[in-house]
Amino acid sequence: MAWLLLREGQRIIVCDPGKNNSASRIAAGIVNPILGKRFVKAPSTELYLQEALTLYQQIGEFFRQAFYYKKPMLRLFNDANERTSFFKRIDDSNYQPYIGTSIGPKTNLHGLKLEFGGYQQLNSGFLDCDRFLRTLRAHFSTENSLLSEAIDYDEIAQRKSGIHWHGKRVNRMVCCDGFATNANPWFSWLPFQPSKGEILSLKSETNMPDAIVNKGRWLLALDQQSFKLGATYQWTPLDTVPSQPARDNLLKFYNELFAAPPQASVVQHQAGIRPGTLDKSPFIGAHPECKEIMVFNGFGSTGVLRIPYYAERLKQHLLHASPLPRSANINRYYARYTSG
Repeated sequence: MAWLLLREGQRIIVCDPGKNNSASRIAAGIVNPILGKRFVKAPSTELYLQEALTLYQQIGEFFRQAFYYKKPMLRLFNDANERTSFFKRIDDSNYQPYIGTSIGPKTNLHGLKLEFGGYQQLNSGFLDCDRFLRTLRAHFSTENSLLSEAIDYDEIAQRKSGIHWHGKRVNRMVCCDGFATNANPWFSWLPFQPSKGEILSLKSETNMPDAIVNKGRWLLALDQQSFKLGATYQWTPLDTVPSQPARDNLLKFYNELFAAPPQASVVQHQAGIRPGTLDKSPFIGAHPECKEIMVFNGFGSTGVLRIPYYAERLKQHLLHASPLPRSANINRYYARYTSG
């Protein structure tokens, strides 16, 4: 969103302490258009995907480097029920752009266990989130638009002339503080549903499949011998401390993914907190009383796919008063605020 506003000639300040353990920094950045055991595609997936790919390409061209990588996904069925659910989709024209070759049970494919088979999913890929964010931070810094610090909300002063903080005055403040919104005095009342997620980075002497392997959890090959495993979901406790049970769980998934698992060593173990929401839709819009203070948050585990679309919608709202998408506008929860 900051990138879009800056390109429109707007004056902005990005306040970000640059924490290495934020959910966005450690995320694998996987784009998966078809979700869950029932293989469901959201109605707006095409819009999300088009805007995401366009934006990541534009930013990549500006910096003369690639951030987003198209990569097919091997969806492996866990049981016969998943296989049945998939075949209900296979003749649906809405799903055709995403369904590639079917994989039969017991097929010899990269040494993977295929008790129930699977299929090759198209229009998937991943964003190198950490490098993407570090590059944007550096750019905002050169544009004198970055303050590498967190905001203490108690230091924000609202006046008729605007919002004041440390001698700076702005017309609008947009809170994009992820899980930290639970301590935000303006938006902590929104019904977030955060979850802790953990990821392993590994190295192997054996080449990994050049695809995203998805069987409930996923394996993402970064190059032939470096890959990531993820991701766990945990609702309590909510912290960013890597845990031994999650590590064991992910390694168990890896060992069960292959008939003869290639030897691999753990290089890094990371944990972050996803800012999910109760109704699975993001939170965008103005505070019910303080209209100059806004929120842009709640993308959970699908931010790489959905954020470009909603960032463009919020940009149009800020600059041209265009209406926000109804499903994302936080006015759907204003009654919760007034009653609380």
